[in-house]
Amino acid sequence: MIADEGFLVGRGALAQSLMLEEHGPSHLMRLAGVFVCIMMCLFIAWAAVTQITEVVVSSGEVSPLGSVQRVQRLEGGIVKSLSVGEGDLVKRGDVLFTLDDAGIIPERDQLLTRLSNLELRAQQLAAVSSGKEFDIESIAPQYRAFAVTQSGVLDAKREAFEAQADVLRDQLDQRRNEL
Repeated sequence: MIADEGFLVGRGALAQSLMLEEHGPSHLMRLAGVFVCIMMCLFIAWAAVTQITEVVVSSGEVSPLGSVQRVQRLEGGIVKSLSVGEGDLVKRGDVLFTLDDAGIIPERDQLLTRLSNLELRAQQLAAVSSGKEFDIESIAPQYRAFAVTQSGVLDAKREAFEAQADVLRDQLDQRRNEL
């Protein structure tokens, strides 16, 4: 039985090749072949008729007119608008792009607050060391509440300083009396 199955398999392949010889390629295959030949002929005709306006054959190196300078920023950001395009000539001072300041403004405000805090502390320390009064009026209006708090801290420091000075004076007097 195994021999019979092998015989049928080979016989089916033989029948298929005989059918192809008798009928030839299908109509769709012929149409595809004709289409490819027509397209090749059209391409060759187009290539023969079309003129190329510029041809440059050379060897060498392309370099910019001046020195190439890298444009970069120390801190990142999102570009809001671009004022120049690739290949545009720019001069010193031209605006190349604008950054979105949405993330920078809160950071700037935080730094300004920190700067005011440090200035208040410096004035407070200067007032403690010189014995002068703390000037709240010279502080920006948005930081006056903080300045009032710092003034209270200054008064507490002065009282502590005076108390410590009194203790040291008393100790000095006791030492003098002992001698």
